[in-house]
Amino acid sequence: MSSSSDRRARGAERRFGPRALLAPAGVLLAALLLTALVVFARSRSGAVHDFDVDTVDDLNRYARGHPGQVQFWKAVTTVGGPTTWRVLAAVAAAALLVRRQWRLAVLIAVTMVGAAILSGVTKSLVHRARPVVPMPVAHVGGGSFPSGHALTSFVAVGLAVVLLVPVLSAAWRVVLIVVGAVVVLAVGFSRLILGVHYVTDVLGGWLIGGLWLAVVMAGFGLAAGGRRSGIRAR
Repeated sequence: MSSSSDRRARGAERRFGPRALLAPAGVLLAALLLTALVVFARSRSGAVHDFDVDTVDDLNRYARGHPGQVQFWKAVTTVGGPTTWRVLAAVAAAALLVRRQWRLAVLIAVTMVGAAILSGVTKSLVHRARPVVPMPVAHVGGGSFPSGHALTSFVAVGLAVVLLVPVLSAAWRVVLIVVGAVVVLAVGFSRLILGVHYVTDVLGGWLIGGLWLAVVMAGFGLAAGGRRSGIRAR
């Protein structure tokens, strides 16, 4: 019996050992990429800087010739802005409080408030100016890196996926993930075609959002004592 148990334990270690390393490795890789993006964002020369500037100029040239699309992307950037996600999160948290699901309500509040703080603090620290184009199609103030729209939409959609996937059927999981990815990509692209962010700003927003979401979910998992049911609706 003991020998059989040992064999099963060793088998489990072989199966889950490499898998358990994927999450920390992914977080480390994302952190390294984010560090590189911050360095590039603060630089005023180099291949990445040139790519950022050239992309902004090319998209601005295209946008000036397609005013109808500009209006569409302005609507996307407005609807998919941080305010929308924060209001939706507040409504969701309030609904969970009414149902006495305190843990999920706190998770949503901490995740979204933390994302807002990270966005503001990082903008202040990096202090990157917005893109300058010959004929702007949109005007926005504040720092450029990271994109608050990209960061907030990634965190909000990612949180929704994490919370809803366990209670959905396989087909609806695919729908949720695909729609979520399209929304995040659309919001990020809207900031680029409107000329208010560089590509590295959007990528930085996604990376920061992903790292923050990973940290919160890891902390929530520890607080829940490792119980998978902690993130599911009762």
